[in-house]
Amino acid sequence: MLFLVDALTKPGQVVLDPFAGTGTTLVAAALQKHKFLGCDLSERYCRIAIKRLADLGLLAPWKRKRT
Repeated sequence: MLFLVDALTKPGQVVLDPFAGTGTTLVAAALQKHKFLGCDLSERYCRIAIKRLADLGLLAPWKRKRT
């Protein structure tokens, strides 16, 4: 996904993944310094994606706190 995000986006563009699943595309976008937005119907997959991004330190500080 790193290759695809790099090949299909310009610096500063937002990456949208409407079927984010476990967040692979979102991680690739974040690693390349893109802003990103992802969603998925599965709450389970959303939690996995959030955890992956948080574990890599790729979430904005206000998103890291969970209540």
